[in-house]
Parts: sequence; structure tokens; C-alpha cells
Amino acid sequence: MIRSVCQVNTQDGAGGAAGVCRTLHQEFLRRDLSAFAVYGRRKEHAPASFLIENDRYRTCWGRFWMAAAKKAVQFSGTYRGAQRMGEQILPFVATPQRAFDYLRGYEDFNFPASDSLLQMIPERPDVLHLHNLHGNYFDLSSVARLTKTLPTVLTMHDLWTMTGHCAHPFDCVRWMSGCGECPDLKSPPEVRTDATRKNWEKKKTIFSSSRLYIAAPSQWALDKVESSLLRGAAAMTRLIPNGIDTCVFSPGNKIEARAHLGLPLTAKIIMFAANGIRNNPFRDYGTMKRVVHLIANTMHDEEILFLGIGEDPSSASEWAEKIRFVPYISSPAQLRLYYRAADIYLHPALADVFPSVILEALACGTPVVATRVGGIPEQIIDGSTGILTPVRDAEAIVNAVVTLFADTRFRCALSTAAAAHAARHYDKKRMADHYLSFYEEAADDWKSNTSVHSL
Repeated sequence: MIRSVCQVNTQDGAGGAAGVCRTLHQEFLRRDLSAFAVYGRRKEHAPASFLIENDRYRTCWGRFWMAAAKKAVQFSGTYRGAQRMGEQILPFVATPQRAFDYLRGYEDFNFPASDSLLQMIPERPDVLHLHNLHGNYFDLSSVARLTKTLPTVLTMHDLWTMTGHCAHPFDCVRWMSGCGECPDLKSPPEVRTDATRKNWEKKKTIFSSSRLYIAAPSQWALDKVESSLLRGAAAMTRLIPNGIDTCVFSPGNKIEARAHLGLPLTAKIIMFAANGIRNNPFRDYGTMKRVVHLIANTMHDEEILFLGIGEDPSSASEWAEKIRFVPYISSPAQLRLYYRAADIYLHPALADVFPSVILEALACGTPVVATRVGGIPEQIIDGSTGILTPVRDAEAIVNAVVTLFADTRFRCALSTAAAAHAARHYDKKRMADHYLSFYEEAADDWKSNTSVHSL
């Protein structure tokens, strides 16, 4: 039986991989497991959470200059250029090899604390669960050693582990054959020059010596594993959809939600959300702008309000008359009010594995119109719990929105079906159950495999 679990992720937080990691961690603690969460960056000091402090494991030279870098960032509000000095220049002075690797386009794996990961927590876990490993905090080379030490689960929140640098390759298929000649070096995590083939080959070498138990929230992502450099490392795979707190994200009174948020009671409200809406490379903001214009022209006699959640209002003044931008919301209870207040939730994406925002909107009974990309078609039953549209097709999105507003019975039917479907399939307890079951199978398989090799 699994009694202790350690999860690893780039950072703590509410959305994406961070949200899944935190949700599982809280659920495991609630079930009285010895649960630990280890982060590359930590904003909150949650119970049983730990910070990977790579600077402690560097040389005296490195520690001195990294300390100077932190001081420079602290004074960035007073001295011009201090932030750039602290975030870019001094870290390279502290670790010159990283500077050379960066200039050559190599991905940064120079994070010495990774080898001491298991010493950071109070006890040895039964299972190690890795989430996102990119984000400048983790040495991917440590994976091979860790998989020989204990059963190691990897969740595919994006496709970074199988590419030469990017989290989402979009339409590019070069990751299947070794990358190189990258069409978009700036796609996050960006690299300076094209060393994507070398990066890909390094990952292949690491994973060829690893034994991983790979989970993915969508079959779309899981299928990618079979065509990737991870195929040989996958001892076992499992489809486990992300889960949310359906006690928090649930249907509620629309008028009360609008009154609480100070939103017009009679307007038709269309909501969309992303972390940094205008510059998020995985959201199609260009299409969203066109949708806003087309709907404003098509429904010019109606009172329409667009709500953009996740953008600084002061940085988007040119849209002040058409879109009300709201800063990123970390409170689930506050975010729930916006879903309940909205008539429709839009999700024009260019790439996505299994976005939690769609699950949250569905659970609140807000009809979703989303692009048919990545794992999104697995979240929405087209015409039953939401509407799927082609990628970059503003006209199709507008037609879906107009149809939903014109046909109240259809919109209400979608709302009821969406909430019921989300409660049945996407509750966090169900996700935790599936992961614990997967951990058990992984642990049994790992022990059997380890026993065979020890004979």
C-alpha cells in the first residue's frame, strides 16, 4: 500500500501543472498520507512543501555571485537596470558554463540540488511523482538515477520532455525524428540558437537509461509518447484526466454572482481566461480580437460585455471599451463567481493538453466554446456539453456564440449537461483515486523489475 508520495513541480500555484500538483498534494494530506511537494519556486509555505535551493549546492564562487544577483533584484525598484543585472548577467557570472551553454542554444540542466532531491524531505517516499521539469530548476539528467532508486511517475502536462526545447510543437513533427532546423526557437521555453537536435539527443540518452510510469490527462498526449523518444522509457502508461474541486466549482445563481462582482445584471457576458491573455503563446489572442469585433458588429443592438481574466487592465487600455480585463485570480471561490456570472466561456487555443479552466467552466454550468486542438475534444462532448470549433476560425466561434444566445433552451441544456458531466468525471477525488491506483501498480512493477535485475 502507498503511504508516502513526493511530488515535484516547477512552482506552486493554482493553474495548469501547478494546480494539479497542489490539488493532489492537498488531497493526499486529507487522506493522512505522508505527502510532500518539492518546488523550484514557491510563493506559499503550504504544509509539507519544500523548496529546491540549487544555490546552496554551488561552488563558493557561484554562491557569492548568486547572492549578489538576488540583492540586485531586490533593488530593482530603485536602480535602473538592477533587475536585468540580477536576473541575467550575474547568474551567468556565477556559473560561466551555463552562459556558454545558453549562447549555444543548449537547454539548462545545471541545477545541482536535483541529485539531493530525496534528502530534502523528512522520509523516503514510496513513489516519486514528477510534473513539469522545465523552468530552470531541475537537472533532467537526475531522472535516470531517480528511476533506479524508487518508482517514478511522470505526468505529461505538455510535450517538453520529447522535444528539442518547446513545450508545445504545434504543427511541427520534427520531435518524432530528432528535431533540428527548428521553425520557432522562441516558442517557450525558448533557446537562443538552434541546438535542438543536440537537446533532443541528450534527452533521448537520459530516458534510454530511465524507467518511467507515464500518465497523461488526455489520450492525445498519451498517444504522443508512443511516437516519441519517451517510448523506450515507458514501463507503463495511464490516462488520468485532471480533476478540480467540484464542491467549489459548481453551478450557482447568476444574478447574485453579477451583483457581488459589480457586473451588469442584464448584459450578455462572454468570458475568456489565460495567464497573460495578450502574450500567452498558447492562446489565440489574434482570433479572440477578431471574435470581439465580429460579435460587437453582429449583435450591435445587444448589451455585450467581454470579460478577460488574467490580464493587467492597465496594459490593455486600447480594449477598455470592448473588454473588461481582470488581473489573474488565484482564489477558486472568487474565480467561481466569474464563471457563474458569465453566459458563455470561450477558449480559443492554439495548443493545450487538458486545460483546467475548461473543466472549471463546465463544472459551473457555463457553456464552453473551444477550439478543437490537443486534448480539448476529450473534455467537451460537441453539441452536448459545449461546442468545438476549428483552430483560428473566428467566424465559427461567432456563429456558436450567436446560436447559444439565440436558442435559450439549447444553452440551458448545455449548461445542465456540462455541470453533470464535470461532476461525474472531473472531480479531484476521482483524480486522486486514479493516481493512487497507478502508484500501486507502478510500485509493484518496479519492485518486480528491480528483483529480477538483482538476481
